[in-house]
Parts: sequence; structure tokens; C-alpha cells
Amino acid sequence: MRAAVLLPLLAACGDPALQARVTDLEAQVARAPGPVSTASLRAWIDADDVAVDGEVLRFVHTGPAGPVEVRVHAAAEDQLVFLSTGDLITLRDTAGERGIVLLLTQMATSNYELDDGKLQLNPATGGVTLSIELETDDGLGETTFRNALARLTEAADTVLPTLRTAAQAPRL
Repeated sequence: MRAAVLLPLLAACGDPALQARVTDLEAQVARAPGPVSTASLRAWIDADDVAVDGEVLRFVHTGPAGPVEVRVHAAAEDQLVFLSTGDLITLRDTAGERGIVLLLTQMATSNYELDDGKLQLNPATGGVTLSIELETDDGLGETTFRNALARLTEAADTVLPTLRTAAQAPRL
């Protein structure tokens, strides 16, 4: 049951201790983050050039190892926000079939090891991206969003060298 319905019912019960608790809960509800939208996410992005394509924001975020293209999509109906990189590497960057096999194997290994995000292969383009999914059913604050963005770029910086090495199919 939503707080807007439940809190007035609890307040009407007449118990002073419960009414004090209801007042505290009402204050917490008032401070809770609002619904996540493209506009609210745009306000939290420290980038001068942010492209808006429907519900997707595209921009370059500079991480510890350099710039990373980032896409942010707010799926309000699913109460999710998706953060993903642009293509970190593509199948065209591999050294033949062996490079593809090693790249896919390294992706699986990295996905097992990664705490933040998952690597994905787009079969239509051959691009490999890294993404993080944030649940927003209880709201999403700016600090959480910024931390997720930092974790995404740090994870991309961490996995990219191993993906590049695998794609070049070094001798085992």
C-alpha cells in the first residue's frame, strides 16, 4: 500500500506514539527521491555535450584511463535505469576466428569476475558493451547515479586491456 494512503489511516488511530511515528514517516516520504526521468538524469551529468535520442542520453564521460562513451536510458515503466558504454571493442577488431573465440571467452571470464556491470555482445553490430542496471522502485538519488557512472567507467578501464589482448589472439 502506498504511503499516501497508509499514513492518514495510521494518523487517525488516536495513539500519540503512533501519530509521532507517522509524522516522522511523512517527513521521510517527502525527502525521498522522486521518479526518475530523462530530465532528472540529464541534470546529474557533468558533460557539456549530451545528445538526447528519445529516452536515451549519450555523452562522453572521462574515467581514470580516459574518455568513455556512455548511454543512459530511464525505463520508468520498469523502474530501471540502464547505463552502458559505447562499443569498447568490436568483432572487426579481432585477429580472425581465433581472436573471436578468445574475445568471447574473455568476455565470459570477465562477466564472472566483474562486481559492477556485465559485458554484452550486440550480434547485429559485433560491438561489445559494458552495462549496469539500477533499480529505481524506491527512487534514485544523484549520489547513487554518479557512483554507478564512476563504477561503469572504472570497470570499462579495467576490462578493456584484457579484451584487446584476447582479440589479437596471442599464442597460448
